[in-house]
Amino acid sequence: KGIPLEKAEVVALVAPIFREEERRKTSERRSYWFWTALPYVGGLLALVIFSEPLLAASESFRQSFWATCEERRVLAAYAYDAGSVVAAFLVLVTGALDFATQWIRLSVILGWITPRTAAIRKLFFPLPSLPVDPA
Repeated sequence: KGIPLEKAEVVALVAPIFREEERRKTSERRSYWFWTALPYVGGLLALVIFSEPLLAASESFRQSFWATCEERRVLAAYAYDAGSVVAAFLVLVTGALDFATQWIRLSVILGWITPRTAAIRKLFFPLPSLPVDPA
């Protein structure tokens, strides 16, 4: 039926196989964690590098946005106080159109860099996806 082997002989024969299997599993685990952590590390690095310019740009955008809103409000109040309700309404309509224009611009710009499956895309203006023909 076979050659009887001692326990020590079996262990000596199987140990290299088990060591190789354990080394392979450890290598796969390390590779998995490396490739899982890489996007997060890259995003954190990009955040650290670009945080100051992004903060300056967002601060500028916020100040410009609120200054424009305040300007529209003052213009609408001035037109209303002057007795022209239509002019006040039209000032508010142009403000709403300016807001819609900025929303579309932001949707286009962010649509270039955000993945198709990102949850933030629900807030974007629905834009058609047009194929680009290089010919």
